[in-house]
Amino acid sequence: MPTLAPTPTLLPTPTPTVATVPAGALQLGDTQPLAALALKPVTQLADTRIGDTFPLDEYPHGCDFDTNWQLTHVDGLRLTWVRLSVDPMEWETATAFGMFSRWSIDPCQDGTITRLADRGETILMTIVYWDKTLNATRPPDYKNEREVQSYLDYAKFLVDHYKDRIHYWAILNEPIAYTSLTDYLNLVRQAMPVIRGEDPEAKVVAGGSSNLLYPEDRDWIRGLLRSDVVAQLDGIELHPMYGASPQYKDTAAYYTGYPAMIHEFQQIARDHGFTGEWIATEMCWRTAFNPNPDEPWTYTPTLAAKYYARGAVVNRGLGLWAGLGGEKYDSIEPIPTAVRNLSVPLEGATPATFEVSIETQAPHVVSYTFTRQGGARIVALWVDGSATDQSVGLPATVTIDGLAGSNVEAIDVLHGTSQKLTTSSSSGALVVKDLLVKDYPIFLRIGE
Repeated sequence: MPTLAPTPTLLPTPTPTVATVPAGALQLGDTQPLAALALKPVTQLADTRIGDTFPLDEYPHGCDFDTNWQLTHVDGLRLTWVRLSVDPMEWETATAFGMFSRWSIDPCQDGTITRLADRGETILMTIVYWDKTLNATRPPDYKNEREVQSYLDYAKFLVDHYKDRIHYWAILNEPIAYTSLTDYLNLVRQAMPVIRGEDPEAKVVAGGSSNLLYPEDRDWIRGLLRSDVVAQLDGIELHPMYGASPQYKDTAAYYTGYPAMIHEFQQIARDHGFTGEWIATEMCWRTAFNPNPDEPWTYTPTLAAKYYARGAVVNRGLGLWAGLGGEKYDSIEPIPTAVRNLSVPLEGATPATFEVSIETQAPHVVSYTFTRQGGARIVALWVDGSATDQSVGLPATVTIDGLAGSNVEAIDVLHGTSQKLTTSSSSGALVVKDLLVKDYPIFLRIGE
C-alpha cells in the first residue's frame, strides 16, 4: 500500500430502531413458507459478474486437481470470474520468497487455468514481471527501456501460451506503488499492440491503483482516465473497498460518496472516449480471523458478511464487475454463505433503470435495479447506515410502476431463504406492503 493506513476510529454503534425480528422474517404478516435457496453448480450458472482475486503460486497438494484450493474456492462460492497471476502480484512477495518470473509453464498453474476455463470462468490475468537479476533489490524501473522490453517479451510469452483460455489481460498490479503515471502510460501504449498481436480477441485492462480511500490513488486513476490511452482500453480496473463502511470515521465519507465517485470516473472516461468495462477487484472486510495491518477496519463475521453483500450489489448496480477477496474469508461464516447466495438473484443480471418507490421510516434506504435473462426484474434494497449483528428491519411499501399482477419473491442471501410475497395493485403498479428492509441487501425477484 503506498499510504500507511490510519489508526481506525469507530463511530458509535447504532441502536436498532425497531425490535429484533425473527431472522427469517421478510414480510410482516406473510404466512407463506420460507424456502431454502436452490444453488446451481457454477458450471450451470449464467454470469453473475461476481469473482475473486487469488494467486496461482501455492499448490500444497501438488497437481491433485480434486483438492486444488483455487478450484474448490470457485465452485464453493459460485464465482463466475477470477483475477489471477502466474507470478506474485507484489514485488515484496516475489523478493521475500525468491519467486521471480520464470520463462516456463508450470504444470499446476497450467492445469488450474485449463480447468477454470473449462468451467466457463472468465479469467483476467494480471501480467507482472520480476527479473531475478534486475529486480532482486528494487522494483522494476519502467524508465529503463531494457526493463520495458523484458516486460513486453514476457507478456508476449504468456499471451501466446494462454490465448485459447484467457482473453482479459491487465497491465501491472497497483503500479502506483513503484512507477510514475507517465511511465505506466508509456508501458501500456507499448503493451497493447503486443498483447493484441498475439491474440486479436484479447481485452486489455489497465488501472488497478491501490486503495481508492486515499486521495493520491483517486488522482492516479483520474490521470489514467484523462489520458490518450483510455480510449484504446477494453477495461479499467479499480481497487475500491478495503473495509469501507459507515462504522469507522476514517471510511464513512468515502463509503457514502462511493457511488458519486464511480459516476465521476465513468463520466471522465466517457468524455475521453472509453467504451469498455469497469472491473472492481480486491474488496474485503476483515475480521479477527483474517486481520491485515494495512486494512485495520475490522468487523464481526456477521457484519463482514453484510458488507460483502452490500459491496457486491453496489458495484454490480453501478455497472462494475464485483471482485471480492481477503485471506481465509471463504471459511469465516456467514461470509461464504452470503457470497455464494448472491448467485441466486444476480445470475444473468444486468443493471437496468426502472421506477421503484419506497415508503418507509427506515433511514438511508438505497436500492439498485437489474433485469435478468428472460425478462425478470430484480430490486435490491437495504438500510445503508452502520450495520449491526442483530437481525432488525423496518417495514416498507415498495411500488413498481407497470408490473401489477406480477409474482414477487423475496430473497435473503444472509440466511439463504426465499419467500413468495403478498402483493396488491394500484393504478397498474405492483405494490409490496410491509416488506422488512434490513441492513443488508434483500432482493425482490419480480415476474419469474
